[in-house]
Amino acid sequence: MRIKKAEYINGHKIKLLFSDGITKIVDFEQFLSTTRKLLIPLSDLDYFKSFCLDEITICWSNGLDFSPDILYKIGKEVKEKKKIIPQKRRARLPATSTKLRASVIAKSKH
Repeated sequence: MRIKKAEYINGHKIKLLFSDGITKIVDFEQFLSTTRKLLIPLSDLDYFKSFCLDEITICWSNGLDFSPDILYKIGKEVKEKKKIIPQKRRARLPATSTKLRASVIAKSKH
């Protein structure tokens, strides 16, 4: 499992796109009440927002990273809206062309 894309949402939440195509939002608030030295800086929102994405997961400049499997397990799945691709419109023919075409079709049936 790998994280392909990471986007800050708000508070201590990050939206993650995983290698299986599933998108989840992970709330890191649950990790802020710890006294572990590496996790303490995450309580500073500016520092929290400074995460980066390496080849596998998100990480911070102090060396902190999280297993993508753990983030996948604790994240809440988000149903991404599918992008709607607009259909090309057919050009409307002028009324005379439509009449002409109808008469050609009618004549060809005889």
